[in-house]
Amino acid sequence: MDDPLKRLLTRWELQPPRFDAYDFRRPQAEFLYQLIDAGVLVPSTPVGTWDCADCGSVCRLIYVDQPGGGQHSFAACPRCGPMEVRSENLKRYEIDSQRLLESIFHSYRLSIERLNPIGLWRVGRHNIGERSREVYFSRGSDGGLMSTVCDVLGSHGKSCVFTPTRGSALKLSEELNCVVLGLEDVLDWAGNGFQLDDDAINGRFDSLENVPKPAKPKPKRSTRAAAIEALRRELNAHIVAAADHAFDTEARTGTPVLLPKPTQAELAARINVSAPTLSRCMEDRSAPELRILWDAADDVYEVLKWRKLAVKNSG
Repeated sequence: MDDPLKRLLTRWELQPPRFDAYDFRRPQAEFLYQLIDAGVLVPSTPVGTWDCADCGSVCRLIYVDQPGGGQHSFAACPRCGPMEVRSENLKRYEIDSQRLLESIFHSYRLSIERLNPIGLWRVGRHNIGERSREVYFSRGSDGGLMSTVCDVLGSHGKSCVFTPTRGSALKLSEELNCVVLGLEDVLDWAGNGFQLDDDAINGRFDSLENVPKPAKPKPKRSTRAAAIEALRRELNAHIVAAADHAFDTEARTGTPVLLPKPTQAELAARINVSAPTLSRCMEDRSAPELRILWDAADDVYEVLKWRKLAVKNSG
């Protein structure tokens, strides 16, 4: 995932939508600094623990006052001993959703209102598909949020709903009669601001609005749930192995090396399901973490960041 705009939109799906020191070590960090200057990224709660670079243990942070003022922070590793952690590595920044919506939809008639504490917003109105329409924004695929979105927008068949990514747009469009668009497909970064592709939005609206949605057979949830759980264990185990490999190569060479992830065909064989079943598991809206883990496995710094959670969930 090398596109900084796609990284921003993907992170916006998470709760909280946050960036940390790993993100600012990438070549695309300049884009994040521009968002800080624009007020889209705001300081968040600093990191509370630190993973030891040598053994991967989760360490308690301690702070030591300096004679001339200020503090130094140390990770207290029970195996390797204390190691100093630079203060800038503890900083985290969170997406200010209202400010980001204002920046993206600056050409719309805005009346931004938060309708749900997790992530449903009324954006305002705009001329789309040759008529003035209500515009909404929804992020994430939490079950409670999806229910709220359906309750609020179930009778708004002529409105337009945006989500951060194409995947969440596809999931939400299965539940709503109105057109749902992923910003991933219609948004660009122009170097100093966001730019919506109005032609693409109008074209998608015209092509999708009147297409009847076919009735889908209900999936066999018990079988699917078992496959999802097996796939979750496999992906978490790979994240742990990949992180350990990255720590080892960084210790030996100074550069962390990414362990290649298994193909979906290999994963399907490991959990004894067909390739189409595995694909449906990946897209199941009850298990959004599968897609997150799958994408994270392509980036060595994402692997390092997700290791601690993966250890807990790989058993």
